[in-house]
Amino acid sequence: MDQLQKWRKQVNVIDRVLIRTLGKRFNITGKIQTFKKKNGLPTKHADRETDILKKLSMEIKKQHLPMVLLKKLYKIIFNYSRGQY
Repeated sequence: MDQLQKWRKQVNVIDRVLIRTLGKRFNITGKIQTFKKKNGLPTKHADRETDILKKLSMEIKKQHLPMVLLKKLYKIIFNYSRGQY
């Protein structure tokens, strides 16, 4: 049980880091959305999203994670970033 508790503590720390990092990301993307709206730019930039996914796909492969995880996770992140949640 001791090892199980250690792993759970590690996961808890990672979860907090993930949430803090998402908060930072959404803070920045909120500024981007405000800028886009103020300047009459479209809120969705499909080429940018595709580029992000391509770059992250290399990292997800290195971590031996399924590509579907990346696509589903970032679909949510992109939608939230555009205020579509």
